[in-house]
Amino acid sequence: MDTTPNLDLPYIMGAQAQKHVTHNEALRKLDALVQLAVLDRDEATPPASPVDGDRYIVAAGGTGAWDGHDLEIAAFQDDAWAFYAPEEGWLAWLADEGTLVAWNGSAWIEAGGGAASVNPASFVGINTTADATSRLAVKSDVVLFSHDDVTPGTGDQRTVLNKSASNKTASFLFQSNWSGRAEIGLTGSDDFAFKVSSDGATFATAIKLTSTGKIAFAATNPNNSTAIKFTKERSATTSFHYVFDDVGGFTTDGVGGAFWRGLHMGGPEGGITYGTTQTFPRAVQYLEYDSDTDPTVSRLVWDISNADGHTHDMVFRVNETTDQLRLTATTADFYGSIVPRTDNATSLGASSRRFSEVWAANGTIQTSDARDKDVLARIDAAKAVATVEAVEPVLFRWRVGGNQVVEDWRYSVVPPDAGPGYDYAAAAPKGETRIVPRAGERIHAGFLAQEVKAALETQALDLGVWGLADKADPESRQWLRPDQLIPLLWAALRETRNALAALDARVAAIEGSA
Repeated sequence: MDTTPNLDLPYIMGAQAQKHVTHNEALRKLDALVQLAVLDRDEATPPASPVDGDRYIVAAGGTGAWDGHDLEIAAFQDDAWAFYAPEEGWLAWLADEGTLVAWNGSAWIEAGGGAASVNPASFVGINTTADATSRLAVKSDVVLFSHDDVTPGTGDQRTVLNKSASNKTASFLFQSNWSGRAEIGLTGSDDFAFKVSSDGATFATAIKLTSTGKIAFAATNPNNSTAIKFTKERSATTSFHYVFDDVGGFTTDGVGGAFWRGLHMGGPEGGITYGTTQTFPRAVQYLEYDSDTDPTVSRLVWDISNADGHTHDMVFRVNETTDQLRLTATTADFYGSIVPRTDNATSLGASSRRFSEVWAANGTIQTSDARDKDVLARIDAAKAVATVEAVEPVLFRWRVGGNQVVEDWRYSVVPPDAGPGYDYAAAAPKGETRIVPRAGERIHAGFLAQEVKAALETQALDLGVWGLADKADPESRQWLRPDQLIPLLWAALRETRNALAALDARVAAIEGSA
């Protein structure tokens, strides 16, 4: 054998002439391959001005002096390029990348399967010691995971936590002095849970995002404990300024009824002060549905004690001091103008849902600007007189002078802290709301819509003074607009005055001729 088996170094043979040539060739090869460090592995064209001793790994598609030497080691020695084909397991340090690579027989790969890494490793400890439980342990104020710069065009970074089955756990655990206080992730199911603990041993689920896309606040029964609670402390004390709690869901009370527990709002002992005069020692509000009472009705319960001198009022306020609407036990009090959302599109009341009385300081104001009207004709005075003569005013009593709302209920409010033994059946309101009509008592003056309609038809007049509650039903109730009668009376009065003036003129003429 004339060469060594691994690096292919030439042996100096016995009785060989010019032994220094063979020796120098071996030294040159050793100088190129031992402690191999190359400048680059991404160049396919030889550099223009190489320095003696420079080494490269020829990239695919080598050109010029490197043609045909792809992936080989190119060493610039004695003013010429020498090439060495790698053997499996050879290591080379990439100076430009700071990476150790190895030849696997067909390609140069990162040593150990990763840049400057060992794979696999049983334990990895960075600035601390790993163990059989924490096989990867890092002790650092900040841990950074960034995208891969080696693989261009991605820019992604994804951290994957995998568990073997649905009933296993894949989560992040947050500790305080090595005791667990919060945990997020898939804990024992495929629902994404947010858990908290005060002792590191018992964890309560605060929020759960189910695998079906729903959001659940607290996996507890809102009857028996607080499902969710928001608090804001006072600026000068440790008591709570606002407390919103027990935002529950549709559930059963265990005795045949079902109800919806909505939002509970409670204040601290001593009250909550808004502005300078309004104090709320306690406020409770929730939505309740009880199938034992009326499955079609939900009730909004609002309980406020001593609110600005009122009890159990529902107040809609724009800011701390300006009320817009207050619902009391008997009235709805408005503090601003009541206007429809869209002009000339909304009715006030209906033929079967009338107001019993309308009180106003001034008369009704109606738009009468000439620019809003297309005048079709002047009212025929003779027809106006005939219509007035055909309609006879009447005195009458209303058959139904008004309706009384009778509440046959036992009212109660379920406390927000009601425990599992609370008697919901006994607390639920039972009964009904009835509308009781009462006969009219006073005598009124007015017209009969049917007679006005007949008079208008006799004179071939189609005016907005008369109409049907349901235009498609000729038997529906009929209505009158008294304001539309004023122009008829006005025209009839003018005709009467003209006739009287003409009569006075004739009388004067007769008296003058006599």
